[in-house]
Amino acid sequence: MSRSSLFLIIVAIVTGLAVWAHQTTPYRLGLDVKGGARLTFQMDQEELAKLKDANPAKIQEDLVKIMENRAGASLGVQEGTVAKKGTDQIIIELPGFTDIERARETLGSTAKVQVYHARSVDLGRYSPAGQEGDVNSPFIPFTKRSGETIKPGDAEYEQMIEGWDLLLEGADVTNATPMVQGNGVVPQFFFGGQGAVKLEQMTRRYLNRKPNLAFVLDGRVLSISPVEDGAILKDNAYINGTFSSDYVVGLTDLIKAGSLPVSLNLIREETVSPTIGNYALDRMIQAGAISFVIIAIFLIVYYAYPGAIAMVGMLLYTLFTLTALKLMNATFSLAAIAGFILSAGMAIDANILVFERLKEEIRNGKTVDKAMRLGFKHALSAIADSNACTIITSLVLVSFGTGAVKGFAVTLVVGVVISFITAFFFTRAILTGLYSLGIGRNEKSYALKRAWFGENLEAGADSRTLPIIRKTRTWFLISVALIIPGLIALGMGGIKQNVEFQGGYQAQFVVPQGGDLTVGNAQKKLEDAGFPGANVKFSEYEGKAYVDVTVPAKGAAAASDGEELNAEAKDKLAAALGTTTEGA
Repeated sequence: MSRSSLFLIIVAIVTGLAVWAHQTTPYRLGLDVKGGARLTFQMDQEELAKLKDANPAKIQEDLVKIMENRAGASLGVQEGTVAKKGTDQIIIELPGFTDIERARETLGSTAKVQVYHARSVDLGRYSPAGQEGDVNSPFIPFTKRSGETIKPGDAEYEQMIEGWDLLLEGADVTNATPMVQGNGVVPQFFFGGQGAVKLEQMTRRYLNRKPNLAFVLDGRVLSISPVEDGAILKDNAYINGTFSSDYVVGLTDLIKAGSLPVSLNLIREETVSPTIGNYALDRMIQAGAISFVIIAIFLIVYYAYPGAIAMVGMLLYTLFTLTALKLMNATFSLAAIAGFILSAGMAIDANILVFERLKEEIRNGKTVDKAMRLGFKHALSAIADSNACTIITSLVLVSFGTGAVKGFAVTLVVGVVISFITAFFFTRAILTGLYSLGIGRNEKSYALKRAWFGENLEAGADSRTLPIIRKTRTWFLISVALIIPGLIALGMGGIKQNVEFQGGYQAQFVVPQGGDLTVGNAQKKLEDAGFPGANVKFSEYEGKAYVDVTVPAKGAAAASDGEELNAEAKDKLAAALGTTTEGA
């Protein structure tokens, strides 16, 4: 068996595995494509008032970052959107997420593990009564001397914890990891700062006296046990108990994402409808299919046999990229789809560069098989440089971007890498493999005489060069003539930022039953009413349909009362949309 035939077999095997993985792995669609969940939290005002030198604006900024980390690390949502509302609220949107209860518990948890010296337990006033609750929500109840049992939610349970000596909390817990213990998994915590110093001082002071250490999360004692004789704790400890692996992983992920600087109260949870709708999504797919057919016709007409092979390569590229994104659990939002389309265009460019070099080598007298080798070899550097620049830029977006920007960049990186592999391995393997079987050996199959896009000018570049240096002033004036109108246009219109970039004012309206309001016509109506660039989303809450409108701050500044739109502006929005101001 020849090497080329072996490569064909490898292509067939990899393609078969990709087809199987693609069929067995579901898509994760974005909020704008499929909808999802939205939760609105408010900072606890009483707790906020107790904080010394509290800066609510800074705390709100910190909460946005923590919630972004939790949505990604703890809930596995790749393109969750977190935004501030007013001065004390946070809105989290989770695309394709349906487990509202899990989202509520994960996002609402303070994740502030506190370690106490339980002195009242040392003195015998309270005794641990064993672990209760299920393995996903464990807690330790306590028995009083009178025999009465107290549990989380009881006033005395809270008072008992408040009476203990707090050793460390919050930022003192620097990391957390799951730890295998026996047949189960327990959380292990790592400490730093003054908390670690206090923990060491306490265990030294009570050395060999078995002081009880209690680990508390969200007002629930997770574990309490005496320190072993001779043990001095400082920078790490683990919790004894029976926990599910999911609970331990979720808890450690929460702690890694960061504890909340202040408690949050859930004030609203709702289901969000997709932004574009099924009809628009179907039209997008149809447009993509039509574009693919047009590209296929062009490649086959212009490049003949290699063009047909290129289309096979494009089909493989599409299969491999979508499968890889599925296996990565990536979210297919509009931004991610845009990244995929852009990488598909770059994949076509790679094939065109290779085939142009291949045709050039054949015209220069090389045999077809040698022209194939040289064509791929000479096109490699140009394609690699272009892809490397795209990947570097995208990695910057992955590192610093959030939400849809990060989704776009991730999809683009994956697509570019796979397009490079597809062009230089799979397409090449198919061409050389079929050549070894006697297919594609005739030079006529490569459409050498088709030169419609400047190949003749390129071929005569050595004898007919443009006088750039000799006529520097002329070319400089041409450049200036092209640049100045663009600068004038930019200065007149400016860059019109949408609400995602400049923030804005949000209002909510009830959609009347039987209404024909859609995202498309709603945005058009708002633009006609003097609110361009508005963001429109539909949601459901307690059986009612709502339309949520966010108006860019710059365009609505005169219609606001500082933190929200005034009544006149809301009435104007409601009239434009044909809705009522109830709930606005």
